[in-house]
Amino acid sequence: MKIAIVGRGTSAIIQALCCIKYGHEISFFYDPEISPVCVGESTTPIVLGLIYDVLHLSIGEMVDDKVVSFKNGVKFIGWGNNETFRHHFHSKRPLAGHFLTKKLNEYIHDIFKSVGIEYFLEKVEDIQENEDYVHINGKIFDYVVHCSGWNGLKVSCEPSLIETVNTALIFQDNIIDDYSYTIHRAHENGWQFELPFPEQNLCRKGFLFNKNYLSEKNALENLKENVSVISWEPKHSFNLLISKRQSLNGNCLFFVEPLQALTLHYYVSFAECICNYLNDINPRSYVDTNNAYLKDIYDYEKLVAYHYSYGSKYSSYFWKDTRKKAKNLIGNDYMTKNLDILEHLIFMDLKFGTQNCKLGCFKSEDFLLVHCGMSNKKKDQIISI
Repeated sequence: MKIAIVGRGTSAIIQALCCIKYGHEISFFYDPEISPVCVGESTTPIVLGLIYDVLHLSIGEMVDDKVVSFKNGVKFIGWGNNETFRHHFHSKRPLAGHFLTKKLNEYIHDIFKSVGIEYFLEKVEDIQENEDYVHINGKIFDYVVHCSGWNGLKVSCEPSLIETVNTALIFQDNIIDDYSYTIHRAHENGWQFELPFPEQNLCRKGFLFNKNYLSEKNALENLKENVSVISWEPKHSFNLLISKRQSLNGNCLFFVEPLQALTLHYYVSFAECICNYLNDINPRSYVDTNNAYLKDIYDYEKLVAYHYSYGSKYSSYFWKDTRKKAKNLIGNDYMTKNLDILEHLIFMDLKFGTQNCKLGCFKSEDFLLVHCGMSNKKKDQIISI
């Protein structure tokens, strides 16, 4: 199929890679007047695994080219009842990466251009869809995926099940806490991420907070110059597929917060869902795909709540209120409403290979690491090897 992708940011690249993987022909449309949001980003193994599968680029090659740095997992500091712990990856590809958005995106787009992928530097102003194809600015495609960010296509959305943080102050320095882990450092009014780039002697950082508890002015008081501010409304679209031949991905589909790099993980997951739909476009698969998307997005938001349900070392209004909201959200979930039940399910899964302990992209190994880390329990208190 001929697929038009609206946008050229990270989600557009992920969607393009997935479409190429499934044998589709892609073209990009983007408005050259719109500047991309330039932050640092962190991934799970599925993201760089997709790059390798399609472009045959290893993490090591991209590290050599200074566009990513190695990531072994997430290091939590001050969350729950423990001073610090690490959540490692459990997958066949145990490594992920950190990257500076603009640098990696330009790197991938240069590869796309070198193999003849078409780019239309024009704002999308006219989309006409019929039964068999879509006209986009007068050009014909079989399908369109909108990856145009927060300010792109306006669609019907609902607020996230839980609002944790909604503003980020982005800055950088050369103080690196850990050379191969994303840092999630609890703060009295939110938390701070830290993305290490040892090759450049650089650490990209972001202070995340909720404007209902801390004003932007007060948040900026203790930070140096050259700080950029990003605010968002945590929400998700009602649908992944918005018509027979159009769908969404990226920030115009959903955004809650950057915890555990789950946002990019789900960009890949939803790109896969779209490509599966393209294999069999019919009314039943349309409904089934949208229903599966909503289940996935609700599970993802419960995963975010699961982390906050343990609280942090701070007893501020932000942490008290957010922990209460998180516990209320997951309180009806049989698996996480009672930690004794959770520990029993982890034990059963790891001992007997069952799959009782699963929520979204988290499996029993993930729950074991986060639960032990947050509650300051030893692994052998739950399961003996």
